[in-house]
Amino acid sequence: MRHLTPALQQVGGGTSSPLLDPAGRTVVYAAGAGTCASSIYRVAVDGRTASQLLVPGVSGPVLEAAIASAGDEIAYVQDNCDSTAAELVVRRLTSSAPAVVLYRANQGQGIHMVRWGANGWLSFLTAGPQPRLHTMAATPGGRVSTSPPAPTSCFWSGADWFVQRGQNLLLASQQCGTGSRWLILNQHLGAPSTPSRPSHTSSQRRRSALTRATHG
Repeated sequence: MRHLTPALQQVGGGTSSPLLDPAGRTVVYAAGAGTCASSIYRVAVDGRTASQLLVPGVSGPVLEAAIASAGDEIAYVQDNCDSTAAELVVRRLTSSAPAVVLYRANQGQGIHMVRWGANGWLSFLTAGPQPRLHTMAATPGGRVSTSPPAPTSCFWSGADWFVQRGQNLLLASQQCGTGSRWLILNQHLGAPSTPSRPSHTSSQRRRSALTRATHG
């Protein structure tokens, strides 16, 4: 076992929300810096270099970081100590361009489980009386798709992106009183499309054409 970060002794310290970057070379995480304060860092998985500060928590804690598949952008949640609604923010890591707010939660509603798909879309959960799963393209003004409420006695608990037959899909989970439920959803939170299969008539026509070509 190898420790990638030192133990933080101050009140409100400690690391949280670790996430391996898409290339598998670094871990991105949040580190507490006192009461209602945290910043986002990145550290190499081999532990040979010191942690790098990515996002300082200047106006409140920053949490739930996710790195784009190209490694050039970071999405994270900006919380505020004055009870202002949480914001989903994205900014480039390869330039000094300012961060851009993509989504503002309702008052008192948190944002959690931010994940970045290979298609350039983000997924995230909003907390509240009825947690919802959301998706959106990581561009300002992008349309947000929102899941329906989970069934009675269940709640949305997470989601991760994967690619299957060229489709960018989500493996989403719901926690229920009797256990977990798993769902496969498309980027608009609907059912994924099923690849079309050739009809029986089309197959017969191709075989007939092949036969004619062979014996003609």
